[in-house]
Amino acid sequence: TVPDETAISLRNNCPQWGAMKAAVRTGGSIRFSACAKAPRKPGTNEVLVSVRAAGINPIDYKLPKLLGGPVAGLDLAGVAVAVGHGVKGFKEGDEVFGFAKSGSVAEQVSAAAQ
Repeated sequence: TVPDETAISLRNNCPQWGAMKAAVRTGGSIRFSACAKAPRKPGTNEVLVSVRAAGINPIDYKLPKLLGGPVAGLDLAGVAVAVGHGVKGFKEGDEVFGFAKSGSVAEQVSAAAQ
């Protein structure tokens, strides 16, 4: 585990604005990074979730980056921090669970509201 002060220092050295910690697929493996690109806002019919728990399954190691996306994992639980246009039944602050096609082992993810 990286201490919070170190994580903040690493994040400040990232070349991109809006970086977050995530498990990123690189070169056939999964590595933790403090410089993963964070989602800016949810799209239409999406919820932006602050992830509190995420799961990695055997399929996550077998999926190439091209099919699985840059962030590992699908399953998640967390708190909705923003809702996109057209979302009904969810509001900011709701506890949510489900899956994210864009990957779930990250600080924040955008997921379809279903």
